[in-house]
Amino acid sequence: MSTLDTGAPLEIHGLDTACSFLGGTHAWVTRHAGGTCQLVNRLGSALEIDASLNALLVNASQNSRERPVLAVRWRNDTLLCASLSPHQEADGCTYMLNILFDGHFELTASLAGFVDGLRCSMQALISWQISKKKTELAEPLGKQTLSCTCCLRDHSFEHGWMQRDHQSNLRDVEGTFRTVCEKCALALYSVVLQD
Repeated sequence: MSTLDTGAPLEIHGLDTACSFLGGTHAWVTRHAGGTCQLVNRLGSALEIDASLNALLVNASQNSRERPVLAVRWRNDTLLCASLSPHQEADGCTYMLNILFDGHFELTASLAGFVDGLRCSMQALISWQISKKKTELAEPLGKQTLSCTCCLRDHSFEHGWMQRDHQSNLRDVEGTFRTVCEKCALALYSVVLQD
């Protein structure tokens, strides 16, 4: 897999939950720029990303404007490629979620809705982390946070998900990015996944 020098490491929360929800065997997030891609996070280390898989990922990323979610056959399995960046992020890259399924996988309408919600949440998380890293470089104490739109808890990387009143005791929150926490995602999408 080609590597980029531009990429800072990112924490992608919920990758394991999303993979298990959908029934995948492997999941990973890639960073794309200029026809190359870099592995950002990986769930399951047994998968070897060879030249043919790398070419498929680059192609899916380059065509993500027309097809933001794509399920393709790869060898005897199904690969789901879901764009996490409708445009270049502040670091000049785009990001993509990839989940591999044993054999055939059908992206039903209800599962497509789940994937769209997941894409939005992960895109907000990635944008926030990139913005936070830029802010930290310019100002050591960035004050942005994630907030779950369902339970209204806030997330800090030091303390995890906390009720808003506890979080406000730790620091003042100036900028907030909205997402859905893992607990609320389970509650929201459990019906969809049982279909």
